[in-house]
Amino acid sequence: LNNAKWSRVHKQEMAFIAHFKNLNENDWLKYIKGKKVLSTNCDTVVSLDLPHYCSHATPDCGGENGWCYTLSGRLSTAVRLQKAAFIDVYMERSPELFIEKVGNEIDLLVRNGLLPYPNLRYCGSGELTESHLPIILKLSNKGIALWGFTKSINLAVKLNNAGVGVLFSCDKSTLRAKFAQAIKFNIPLAYTSSGVDDHPPANRTFVTFPIHKNGYVSEVVDTPSLCPKVLEEYLNGKRLPGSCQT
Repeated sequence: LNNAKWSRVHKQEMAFIAHFKNLNENDWLKYIKGKKVLSTNCDTVVSLDLPHYCSHATPDCGGENGWCYTLSGRLSTAVRLQKAAFIDVYMERSPELFIEKVGNEIDLLVRNGLLPYPNLRYCGSGELTESHLPIILKLSNKGIALWGFTKSINLAVKLNNAGVGVLFSCDKSTLRAKFAQAIKFNIPLAYTSSGVDDHPPANRTFVTFPIHKNGYVSEVVDTPSLCPKVLEEYLNGKRLPGSCQT
């Protein structure tokens, strides 16, 4: 566990969390004033970044030699780690303010024509936990279409049962029993293939992602579920803005 890539990143995030939790009420209110909660990027348009609570990470994803793209590059900078910690504390400390803030940011994006409808990807980076679930469900009740990925099959089942869009994130090192649970509870799979010979399970695979190394895709598996935005990038060296919205 200590050698896992996600664990090393998580320790850095926890140091920032301790700082935010120790702020007194006045300092906290000053800090959150004017702060933007959501993150924007080309693919998802808008997402919620959380710390790497990745206790369910597979060896291939977040292990010592794992490939998870959120553990390196710009997503592993001190600025991003600090923001993820801030979001985590904000959700716990001021849940109603947090929900209102998220709703306002999404409404503004929709009004400005930058978002086609109110929707949010949870865990643009990082990992959702069951402690976040009550707030995620309240956001859903506000009319925001939520979608995302998790490697926790138990959390995937709870999100699915609550009507929240969820894909069970998996790869060839995922335990077979977890695949079976996902299929049992009718949860679609988001499979990350390691190369041209690594085909996803035929049953319930909704989308297949190839591995991103150093920000680039070098090879893709031939499957109908291959992510179209990644195929676009692989073939043409670019992807369309907001491609995850379709």
